[in-house]
Amino acid sequence: MILIDKLKNATVSNGMLRLSCIAIAADGSEQPSGEILIPVNRIAPVMGELNTVVKQLREKAQAHIDAQKEAEAAGAPMDSQPN
Repeated sequence: MILIDKLKNATVSNGMLRLSCIAIAADGSEQPSGEILIPVNRIAPVMGELNTVVKQLREKAQAHIDAQKEAEAAGAPMDSQPN
């Protein structure tokens, strides 16, 4: 598993996209956390899948926000954690 707070750089070498990942440590320093390797012929499909996941997460978060607003308007307390 790789924690990714940001990407340091991206290079293409030997037919692979190499994404160097950075994690932010407790003291605020940047620490290398690993490397993601994607075959260049799979970059577009992988990015498309990531975009789909991000869109689904945004929709789920918005649905939770909307449900929370409706519950507050109706006077019922709502859990602060999305499902």
